[in-house]
This record gives sequence, C-alpha cells and structure tokens, in this order.
Amino acid sequence: MNNVRLTSITHDTDIHQLEEMVLNLDEISIYIPGFKVVNEGVLTNRHLAESGFHGDTEDYFSNQGRRTGFMREFGIRNLDKISDGDDFVVGCVAHSFEKDRDVNEWMEHVFLKRFMDRIGELIGINQKLVDVKEILSEHFFDHSLAVHLIEESPEGQVSFTIIDFKIGSLLGVCFVGTKGNYSKMELCEQIGLSLEQKMVTSLLD
Repeated sequence: MNNVRLTSITHDTDIHQLEEMVLNLDEISIYIPGFKVVNEGVLTNRHLAESGFHGDTEDYFSNQGRRTGFMREFGIRNLDKISDGDDFVVGCVAHSFEKDRDVNEWMEHVFLKRFMDRIGELIGINQKLVDVKEILSEHFFDHSLAVHLIEESPEGQVSFTIIDFKIGSLLGVCFVGTKGNYSKMELCEQIGLSLEQKMVTSLLD
C-alpha cells in the first residue's frame, strides 16, 4: 500500500480505533517486565491543556489541528525502590489531527519548541527542566522526531526519552522515564516501532 492510500485512511480514525492502536500490558512486558498499567484514557484537548504547561488552553490545541487522542502509561507505583538508571514509567499515545500537515507542524512547533523554550524553567511543582536534546531517529515509516530531556527536583534528576512519529494525520508517541540522566533511545525506538506497526495494522484491518 502506498503512502497516499495509507494517509487517506487515517483521516477517518475515531477514538475507539485510537484506543485499539495503543500498546497493551502484554506488548509492553516484552520490553519491560513487571510494570503495571498506571494510567489510561481518552486525551481530549481539554485534558491535554489541564496536564500541560502553564497557560495551555483547549483552544490552543484545537487551533493546532489536533482532534483527540488515547494514552496508556505503564510503570511502578513505589518509586522509593528504584535505583539510578532504572526505568519507572513507559507511555504510548495515539493522537489524531484534522490534516496530515498539522502533524508536522505539531512535531516541530508544539512538541519540540515548547520544550526548548522552557529550558531552565520550572515545569511542575519543584520540577525544573534542565536540558533538552534533539535526537536523530530514522527507523520510522514517515517523519519522526525524538528528544531526551532532563528534569531536576529535590529528590534528584529524572530523564525522559520521547519519540514522535507520523502516520498520515495520526501522531504516535512513546516515552520512557528513567531515574537519573540516561538516554533510553534504543528501548524507546523498539517500543515506538511496535506502536507504529500496531497502528498501521489497525488501519488496514
């Protein structure tokens, strides 16, 4: 199937399909055993604004062409038992947009820029964004963008490796959170490629 045909299919994706696209616990356990589902649900523009940076609004995300999404997070509940270098959370999100070009704009001007603009700032309660680095990722079907970011709090540093990838008017996201300053690009790519495969398979079913 060519890119044009696959892109056209993505335009009709509804929230139930997005939910089916996101990896489940059995699929995540292949990469990180012992995790549990710690959070999941529909991610509307309102929910995204409420959980995002200070000043985010539902209208802002709607104006970027974003329609809705579904997210699922896996992790451990007792963070006191993790050691430096241990992963404590993994997440997958499937977003839908009005147009495929909205996905490109989001990746460059919302996802990446919003992190870059906040380096050195507090982004949560006692959480400071220390550094953000863009990472090259070339293994995905279409455009992809990856970052490694470091947050600092009184308890120490945590880092997140995040990959965004495009499938037509859909955006897949996966991330790995780790205690300390560690990039988990290889693991994140493996999870991301599994997510991408599942999203494409769901579109073709």
